[in-house]
Amino acid sequence: MSDTDGAVSQPAPMSPDERDGAKPPGVLRRFARLAFPYFWSDEKWIAWLLVVGVVAFTLLQLGIQVRFNLWNKEFFDALEQRDWNAFLGAMGLFAVLAGASMIVWVYQYYTRVFLELRWRRWLAAGLVRGWLADAKHYQIDFIGAGIDNPDQRISENVRGATQMSI
Repeated sequence: MSDTDGAVSQPAPMSPDERDGAKPPGVLRRFARLAFPYFWSDEKWIAWLLVVGVVAFTLLQLGIQVRFNLWNKEFFDALEQRDWNAFLGAMGLFAVLAGASMIVWVYQYYTRVFLELRWRRWLAAGLVRGWLADAKHYQIDFIGAGIDNPDQRISENVRGATQMSI
């Protein structure tokens, strides 16, 4: 393989599965490998409760948005018919829907972030424990991997994985 300047580029490194001829695991399998241990750990009850909360708040927010669409018809019908009482009723309903939407969004956000932080803490702690086991953190310098600050890389990778998953 050559680039436009004629230099030869290196092929992408192969994973152990690819070297053995095995098909690399799919996205769902990799997600399951990261997610299932947490959702079956000592924290499983709070984890499942938070997942149910995120789903419930999402569905509630969806219901409010559907009601906003119905409100839109009522509002413009009141304007078209020049019905002052219907207009005031629509404006009151708008205030209630907007307030409910904001409250539900705050709780949805809080629940999602709380789940993400708990999962991140659990996953990072497990990965760091594995990295520190059998003095692997000392061996990195000897194999010439050129990895700087592996603890920070673990933290950033865990953050990205949990954010994208949730």
